[in-house]
Amino acid sequence: MNETHERRDIKQRFYTYFDRNQASVLADMYEILRLQLSDVVRARDFNELKEIVRELGEAQKRTEARVDKLAEKVEELAEAQKRTEAKVEELAEAQKKTEQSVKALAEEMRGLCRITANLRTEQNGLAKSMAYALENEAYQKLPAYLKQLGIAVTEKFVRKYIGEEEINFFGRGTQNGENIIIVGETELKFTSAGKKLGQLKRKVAAVAREYPGTKIIKLLVTHFAKPQAIEKARAEGVIVIQSFEWL
Repeated sequence: MNETHERRDIKQRFYTYFDRNQASVLADMYEILRLQLSDVVRARDFNELKEIVRELGEAQKRTEARVDKLAEKVEELAEAQKRTEAKVEELAEAQKKTEQSVKALAEEMRGLCRITANLRTEQNGLAKSMAYALENEAYQKLPAYLKQLGIAVTEKFVRKYIGEEEINFFGRGTQNGENIIIVGETELKFTSAGKKLGQLKRKVAAVAREYPGTKIIKLLVTHFAKPQAIEKARAEGVIVIQSFEWL
């Protein structure tokens, strides 16, 4: 119902109890009061709205404060990220330097390996030369030395292959009237008996197969021998002769 109809309805009600002029005046007063009350309601609503706006403003301030803190955190994270990236770059640079150092070291190691291999080859060659020199000297000195042990050398010593085995000393002789074969090995330094005695056994076995029934005298010629190695060799029937003994 719009205001005109409402006002007319109020007048009709007032006509019941008042005359027309009085009813019209009362209706006007009613309308004025209604409008004032309406303004009061609107003022209350406005106050509530202002309170809501104030609360929103406070909330906005709190939100802005949180946003500022968040912005600080983001800035701190950005700085930390920059520092991390700088560290990563440093590590990458250090890695490059390390790889370069490793490459250089690898090249040096390859060079050292070549030098070591050359030295080993030279050492082996020198050892063979010294071994041959020891053998050559022994060929001349052994007959006289063995004579002291009751062994007469009837054929000069030679270097000889028997089957697949290279015999350093191969000679014939007699001992107490019995024909013998002398089989010997050289070792520049006789410090460990196991390996060398194994080689000598293998060579003696090859000679025994080639000359069955013939007594074999086993020799080991060296520049120097440890007492323990000498004892073990003698326990296996091997005569150990050190080069200084035939001087």
